Amino acid sequence: GPCPPCSAGTCSDGLLNQDEDDIDCGGSNCPSCCESECDPADASCDTTLTTCTVGFEKRYRGCRSHAARNLTCQRWDSQLPHDHIHLSFLQPEEGLQSNFCRNPNDSPGGPWCFTTNPYVEWAYCDLGCPRCDDGVQNGDEEGVDCGGSCEE
Repeated sequence: GPCPPCSAGTCSDGLLNQDEDDIDCGGSNCPSCCESECDPADASCDTTLTTCTVGFEKRYRGCRSHAARNLTCQRWDSQLPHDHIHLSFLQPEEGLQSNFCRNPNDSPGGPWCFTTNPYVEWAYCDLGCPRCDDGVQNGDEEGVDCGGSCEE
């Protein structure tokens, strides 16, 4: 039979489309990402962190709350669906508020989060930063994934 008519992206389709800044928020049509994900007065969420900067991967304090493959991050104060030891009262300096991507264990892969998917415990949050395992020479690397800060 004929294909169903195509539909334009919406602010509730769970996809990063249109001119959205993050999944279902930002851009010209959807609500602000901060309004839907964080309190702008909350110092644990910096809405200006949108590009990669030095130290970004270890001390990210932005508002992204989705990991790779559009997985929604689990709240840090929740033990469901995944139980964990990364709690704000145990690690107050790590900014473990809401369900924002963070890096409380200084993972070289950068910010990550536990996911709300019961089959995927955690995932890295792709923030566009050069990584030492991304298969390209970028950042301050002297070769593909070697040299510079990758030697640490």
